[in-house]
Amino acid sequence: MNKPSFMRYGILALLLLFFAQTVGAGPRLSLTADEPVHMAQGYVYWTRGDFRMQRPVAQPPLSDLLPGAFLALQPGPEPETLAGWEEADLSRFTRAFVQWYGPALDSATFASRFPIALIALLGAAFTFRWAREAFGPKGGLLALACWAFDPNLIAHSGFATTDILLAVSSLVAIYAAQKWSRCRTTYGWGLLTGIALGAALGSKTSGFFPMGIVGLLFASYALEDLWHGHNGYSLKALWKAAFLWGMRLLQVVGIALGVLWVLYRFEFRPIPGTQLPLPFTTHWIIWQELSTHLQEGHIAYLMGKIGYTGWMAYYPIAFLLKTPLPYLLLAGLALA
Repeated sequence: MNKPSFMRYGILALLLLFFAQTVGAGPRLSLTADEPVHMAQGYVYWTRGDFRMQRPVAQPPLSDLLPGAFLALQPGPEPETLAGWEEADLSRFTRAFVQWYGPALDSATFASRFPIALIALLGAAFTFRWAREAFGPKGGLLALACWAFDPNLIAHSGFATTDILLAVSSLVAIYAAQKWSRCRTTYGWGLLTGIALGAALGSKTSGFFPMGIVGLLFASYALEDLWHGHNGYSLKALWKAAFLWGMRLLQVVGIALGVLWVLYRFEFRPIPGTQLPLPFTTHWIIWQELSTHLQEGHIAYLMGKIGYTGWMAYYPIAFLLKTPLPYLLLAGLALA
């Protein structure tokens, strides 16, 4: 077997192994606390186009519409007949929604989880491509193997929740932004950057983070243009670089906001208590309520400590405990 054939079969084997682990684990795993919420709201999204449950979900609609897509293709309940519909009581409605399926709940669960597994597979493919371009075929294969056997990725890829959607859309957005920054006349990469950033915004309320990373990436390229420019470090050259890369950022942000508006079905109405109509109004309401929630805080626990406003060591400790040792060693080598 020649080397290119071996590489192709190795890539295919790793992708299939990852997909098999993700999908195969599903029938042995019960629903998590979040999944019925996304299933129910996603079903309502496709069958009624109603956002009354979106505010209690407190997440943008992409994490709902994907799990609900396959559910809407098969016979399901009439939302108006379920408890909690009229008063938008998410807890009651979700329980009634799950109970309606009865013995068919396992198949409904599989249908809601399957699109997330496909998105995770797309993330694996982009990981290989980016690593191959940066470090060659062997580097791409190593990165793909890390993705395929990472327990955190396998676990989250098998659930109808928000995390994989945000992870993959962020990965694609930053990869495409990097490609567009280097191939500056290939506007398809800029379009993909904007679409992926929109998907990130539509996946989770923290979906604005990759937009900040893309902004920093563009700022670094603006400085690089200034460094290699022939006009020296004049104020004019600085403004020119800032303008050109600032316009690029505005373009992708505009596309991202357009994608978010599409996800909200071109919703355009005033926020309750105001007169000015806004696009994706529900998203602004969710942000307002999230801001209030962040000020109030909620209970968290780690290693015997309980807090309501969080503490600096929480995520570093959680990352170290949840990440396998070989991956930590590889990360250390990469930094070195």
